[in-house]
Amino acid sequence: LGFVLAAVSPAVIIPCLVSLSSRGYGVEKGIPTLVIAASSADDVVAISGFGIFLGLTFFKDASMVQLMMHGPLEVLLGVSFGTLWGLMAQWIPNKQHRNVTFFRWVILFSGGLSALFGAHWLKYDGAGGLATIIMAFVAGMQWRKEGWGDHNPVTKVFTKMWIVLEPLIFGLIGTEIQINKIDPETLGWGILVLVTALIFRMFGTVFAVSCG
Repeated sequence: LGFVLAAVSPAVIIPCLVSLSSRGYGVEKGIPTLVIAASSADDVVAISGFGIFLGLTFFKDASMVQLMMHGPLEVLLGVSFGTLWGLMAQWIPNKQHRNVTFFRWVILFSGGLSALFGAHWLKYDGAGGLATIIMAFVAGMQWRKEGWGDHNPVTKVFTKMWIVLEPLIFGLIGTEIQINKIDPETLGWGILVLVTALIFRMFGTVFAVSCG
């Protein structure tokens, strides 16, 4: 449950930080970029960790070595694919193309979908999320070298898309909850575990900020 709790963090954190960044808060020190990267990396760790423990619980026949190598292989696949796709987003199309914003958006969007569905098909789900983060990061760095800033035209398109997609994410999560199948005792233990995890995360956050 701790890994599940951590995995939903970017969906809450990133929109808030994007809003603060657009108003200039913490931009000079790079705080929004750092926190977004950290929450995204935390998401990848959560997905990988959840996959390992899911395998240990339900796939008794799988070897321990195979399960332990699952995480590093996800990182390798995600970083490799994301870096190559991010570099491609700089060169296709050329910056002087009249529809450069549209095509760069298409490349990043299609790359993210390909990474997520491809990783799921290969059973390396964590690699998809990591590849999506890496390709956007690499593409953004390359675009800055061409003169585009943090709030480039492609970012504005994705920001508008997020306005529509954010409610859908939480709506889909809500439809998966079947209250009539929840055991009250299990629900109570689940709430206790989540509250305990939140307390540890809050203390950890205070400690990280105070000692940084």
